[in-house]
Amino acid sequence: MSITSSPVDTAGPGQEAYLNPSKSKSKYTSTSSPISIGTNEGHLPPELIGWLKPWPRDTPDDILRHELKTKGVVHIKNAMPREYVLGIRERFFQRVAPSGVLKSGTDPVDGIFCGGNPEDFVWPKVLPGDNGQVNSMTLDDMAKQGDYTYLAAQVHFEDWTNAFAGNERECRSSPSSPSFSIVAQDMAGGMTRDLTWIETGELSGYIARSYWAAKSATGVHYDQLFLRHGPPTAITAWIPIGDCPPQGGGLMYLDDSLGLGRDLEEGFTRLSEEKHLTDDERNSAYNSNMTAKGGLGNDAGDFACSRANGRKWLIGDYEAGDAVFHHMYAIHASGLNNDPHGRIRFSADLRYVDGDQAYDHRWTNPFYPGDGL
Repeated sequence: MSITSSPVDTAGPGQEAYLNPSKSKSKYTSTSSPISIGTNEGHLPPELIGWLKPWPRDTPDDILRHELKTKGVVHIKNAMPREYVLGIRERFFQRVAPSGVLKSGTDPVDGIFCGGNPEDFVWPKVLPGDNGQVNSMTLDDMAKQGDYTYLAAQVHFEDWTNAFAGNERECRSSPSSPSFSIVAQDMAGGMTRDLTWIETGELSGYIARSYWAAKSATGVHYDQLFLRHGPPTAITAWIPIGDCPPQGGGLMYLDDSLGLGRDLEEGFTRLSEEKHLTDDERNSAYNSNMTAKGGLGNDAGDFACSRANGRKWLIGDYEAGDAVFHHMYAIHASGLNNDPHGRIRFSADLRYVDGDQAYDHRWTNPFYPGDGL
């Protein structure tokens, strides 16, 4: 039987438990064995690890909006139909299976890594040049990076990825369940009446990142770094496409980080002015103020201690169908994928903005490596 599609308890604790974490019946509790979260530079010490509170989908909108406004992040359980999300996972891994990325004899929906050299299965990417300038690549260029890179890049131009991004299939297959777009609109609250889908570099332009066991972790960043051509009014929904336990390399959020994110961005703006950077350079997440790969740093533990006064990194036990909404200044990263079953972490970022207001229009273009996003 498939690991991913096997019966699981998706109901979780009741709403009372979510409103009062001390009553939660989660399988991961403070009395369980300590969770080890790997990073690019080692492991997070236990004192830097906390838990991101999960909320039922039927939680009143005003409570969820307050959580997003004050904490910068809210984890909603069962925001999308589980089987629908698993179907997307299965389709993606069927598409890239000819590259040899999956373990022989396993079900594509499980996405079990073959155990080979991770560098043979790199995600389509380029490294930035001076002052954040990057060069575009063609599919032929990507083919030179390996079969997996080429197949993963091709997926971004297929209709089913756009259907997932726009919730088209979900609306048709689950008429009794509100569209995920409605969930996003409810989260926006008074920000806008109608939300416009922005094709992200990770779905209709970059259908989610995929991480193998212990390869690398997403560095520390906040999303506005990559949307600087517009104001910080977008909302990101991070979607785990498949189950992602705490050790599976899912996103983790720096506790109470909205103010710090705003302060850091203001500091970068002043620094760019002092350096007399051009507008394009200033708006790049890869300019001379940032790390080589864009962002705030590569070591989540060091960042929490040296720049965030020892704030905890909040981790989650994510399941297919969950969604995590976060603010443009919410600082986040990921741990290493040490999934006990060897599952590849597969996830997507969906972004929504008020289409009547200014926003970063670069995100409306189809993905290509070197687009600076």
